[in-house]
Amino acid sequence: MVINPKDAKQFINSYTSLLAEVHILSDGARKMELLEMLSAARDAVVANPLLLDLAALSLEGQGRPLPEDVLDAVRSLKVRQWIFLRDTTKYSIFIEPDGKEAYAVLGLTERLRDIVGGTGVVLRTGVVRFRGVYVCDGLVANPVWIGANYKREYSEILTSIKKSGRFYEAKTMESLTETPSTVENRAGSGGN
Repeated sequence: MVINPKDAKQFINSYTSLLAEVHILSDGARKMELLEMLSAARDAVVANPLLLDLAALSLEGQGRPLPEDVLDAVRSLKVRQWIFLRDTTKYSIFIEPDGKEAYAVLGLTERLRDIVGGTGVVLRTGVVRFRGVYVCDGLVANPVWIGANYKREYSEILTSIKKSGRFYEAKTMESLTETPSTVENRAGSGGN
């Protein structure tokens, strides 16, 4: 339920550099904690998508160009108050707030339930399409737990979404992801 560690590291490093540059270009506050600064920069990109290209050009001018697939991923960024309904064995289920679409979402380095402490949560975060899968950007805010009745209602909404073909799941997920058990098995066997 997480992406390949090498891909995660590349995304995190590039995304952090990009958002730090956006923060500078948008005249963000100078003394902020890292996650607060990254969230503020992400919000600035959502408000003004041109900042993304300006930051990428600035980094390129500094001799620090970003991989094109990371830029493409950030261009696909959807920041919402998602309904994180539940986990399956392969992904986490995120439902759009309007209940019209849902996504099979992976974490970068941790399962999403481990980041927020469980499932059945409304939370503000970003989702990008990176290397063929939907990935949570890891910047999570405002988690609110939903009760059993809401979970049941959203499960019914999910069934309807799936029937209408608006559940988006990457087709190449198997080859690009690792679950905590596969990471443990690989570490235990001493190889990649």
